[in-house]
Amino acid sequence: MMDAEGWLHTGDVVTMREDGTIRFLGRYKDLLKVGGENVDPIEVEGFLLRHPAIDQVQIIGVPDPRLNEVPCACIIPTPGVEVTQEALVAFCRGQLASFKTPQ
Repeated sequence: MMDAEGWLHTGDVVTMREDGTIRFLGRYKDLLKVGGENVDPIEVEGFLLRHPAIDQVQIIGVPDPRLNEVPCACIIPTPGVEVTQEALVAFCRGQLASFKTPQ
């Protein structure tokens, strides 16, 4: 959710150096609560990075009226490779618990 100043609060802890580079320090909130189940974003990221079409991935929690929050995958695809949401969900099916599968 974006605040009034335009910042997206993901729960990540970073510092910005004087030259503008950002250093990732960790997560303020390590677990997502999906319908009472704990989900480790790093576990889901590690799994998704096995997909050849994903170069980088970040899992964030997004609000959900029924489950409180659900995982959302923000990906940077491998250059020159296309991927669809359906393909990623199919990749997760049977490998990750359904509540861990990004929406």
